[in-house]
Amino acid sequence: MSNISDKSQKIPANEEEQPSRHLAWEGCYNTREVGDYPTEGGGRTRMRTLLRSDSLYSLTPKGQAALRDYGVRTIIDLRLAEELERQPNPFAAQQGPDDVPRYLNLPIHDPATTADIDAAQATEGDYVVILERSKEQVAAIIKAVAASLEDGAVLVHCAGGKDRTGIIMALLLSLAEVPREIIAQDYALSEAQLEPFYAAWLEEQSKAQGRPVERPQWMAARPEKMLGLLEFLDLHYGGVEGYLDAAEVTQADMAQIREHLTDLP
Repeated sequence: MSNISDKSQKIPANEEEQPSRHLAWEGCYNTREVGDYPTEGGGRTRMRTLLRSDSLYSLTPKGQAALRDYGVRTIIDLRLAEELERQPNPFAAQQGPDDVPRYLNLPIHDPATTADIDAAQATEGDYVVILERSKEQVAAIIKAVAASLEDGAVLVHCAGGKDRTGIIMALLLSLAEVPREIIAQDYALSEAQLEPFYAAWLEEQSKAQGRPVERPQWMAARPEKMLGLLEFLDLHYGGVEGYLDAAEVTQADMAQIREHLTDLP
């Protein structure tokens, strides 16, 4: 993936001056809003409509109540079955005809792709591998978001809320016409949000190995990586909409997402 850091721009000053987007729900590190971002058409993305998060496994009863009170009506869990076995989603066991929020497990890729993703991480091509190998899975996620937004807020999460969730957020925010520099900066927020988890992990590994452990690459969330992914979609599909069209997401689904995510001026 090409290095295009010279194209990266910071979120405009008026964005940086806003209060933190972080939602301090007890048991999560990286739950946050993607509302109130500017769009190319002069509007803003809607608050309490689309959220991103790390795993909800440790979300306490108080945190679960905060999630419901915030208006979340659909949870889309992007993790694989083996991850769910190790760290079940608390809302998966609460599903009945009238239960809110509704829980959907829609992995963004299949288990067979995992090794290729891990190998591509060294060249920063792991996100490309996911999108290229998983069009059917990505389409199912985007369609689920489109079908769920009119019922209330949708929360998308994976394990850390950075990589898989970051890809889906980039596609959705692109459909809402959020400038890509802001999409990339939103992606980069995850690194700081996850720092307490990273620090604990590094300390644990250092103690286990009896020596300081070097910070691994997977902890990084550089804006230029997301910009590079969007550049790849420009080059090979003519942009995000072209990619989603190739994945057989309908124009009606894309229009539904734009309508519900965007407040026009």
